[in-house]
Amino acid sequence: MKSGLKLFIKPACLMILMAVSVLLVSTASFAITELRILTVWGGERKTHLDRVFEEYQGTHPGIKISHEICAGTGAGTYQEVLEVAIGSGTAPDIFFEWGGELAGFFIDARTVEPMERYWEKYNWDEMI
Repeated sequence: MKSGLKLFIKPACLMILMAVSVLLVSTASFAITELRILTVWGGERKTHLDRVFEEYQGTHPGIKISHEICAGTGAGTYQEVLEVAIGSGTAPDIFFEWGGELAGFFIDARTVEPMERYWEKYNWDEMI
C-alpha cells in the first residue's frame, strides 16, 4: 500500500504544473498575477501544497497564489461549490476535480479548458 504522502505527490505536482501553464499563457506584464487555487485537501496536505506554493512565489516575485480549501465537509460540498463559483463567474483559476462523471459536467458545459495540449507541450508525463 502506498503511503498518503506518495499518493499526494502526483496530484500536487500536476497542480503546480497547471499553475505554471496558466502563468505561461497569462499576460507578460510586471503586475502581480494572482492565482486562486481551490482544493479539498486540508490539514497536512494543504500544509505541503502551501510550502510548494510559497517556494514557487519566492522564485517568481510577480506571482501571488491563494490556496483555498472547500469549507465544511470538503468533498461533500465541493462539487456544488464549484458549480456555483463557475456559474457566478467567480471560479478559481485552478481547481482539483475528480475524473469521470463529476468532471464530465464541466467538460460538457465547456467551462473548463482541456489540459492535454499543455501536457504534451511541457512533457508532463516525463516530469510526474
